[in-house]
Amino acid sequence: MSRPTYETAENRGKEAEFADRLSKVSGKQFRKLPKAYRADYGVLDAAGYLTAFAELKCRTNDARRYGTYILSLHKWLSLLSLATAAPGLKSLLCVRFTDCDMVYRVQDGDDVAIKWGGRADRGDWQDQEPVVHIPMGSERWSVL
Repeated sequence: MSRPTYETAENRGKEAEFADRLSKVSGKQFRKLPKAYRADYGVLDAAGYLTAFAELKCRTNDARRYGTYILSLHKWLSLLSLATAAPGLKSLLCVRFTDCDMVYRVQDGDDVAIKWGGRADRGDWQDQEPVVHIPMGSERWSVL
């Protein structure tokens, strides 16, 4: 039996809107990637060269609510792997909070904690897994 997909058309719409904003702010083109890439978007410069991979998240809380941002360890490792795939590529975690949009540059050696966690409100045992806690006070975060 395959795992249910929880992403809705509304979620995809919010993500696409966020990607449009990121494109306008950065001057780069955000192109949706196939699921196999384990990141949401490829980021292209004006000449069409890939410069980064980006994972986009839209949250329902403000950026100061929690001391850390939680991301699945699997997603974190995927972003690290993509960032090292070729010289000059970056991996970005882009988060739309209710009060601001923020970007975190994912890099090997970041000061993160790995714990067990995840959602417990859907009754899906696979929602609980190893997660990375990224300090919200890290200098790698930037506000757009």
